[in-house]
Amino acid sequence: MNHWHSMRASDADRERAADILKAAFAEGRLNPTEHRVRLDAVLRSQTYGEIQRQVADLPAGPVPFTPPSFDAANRALQANPWGTHAMVPTRRTEPLAKASLIMGRSRR
Repeated sequence: MNHWHSMRASDADRERAADILKAAFAEGRLNPTEHRVRLDAVLRSQTYGEIQRQVADLPAGPVPFTPPSFDAANRALQANPWGTHAMVPTRRTEPLAKASLIMGRSRR
């Protein structure tokens, strides 16, 4: 059984939800009172479930967790909600940039 909704949320999770609310307010999906009430609830929330209740009816783009599902094929995904996110490719540092740093330090 999946208990993602009872997992503790981090400050970054609360900030992400606050950004969703801010975008919804800017798009006219929420009125000022509803935005304030939901934002207060998000900032006080301690679990993913509490956050999800405040943003469930808003378009959010990619989210860090999948909605609850009892499909056996999705159990592994639910166990690791970050499993589908691709790693950000790293870019090699240019050799001339490295040389510039080394030569700039050696002249002092």
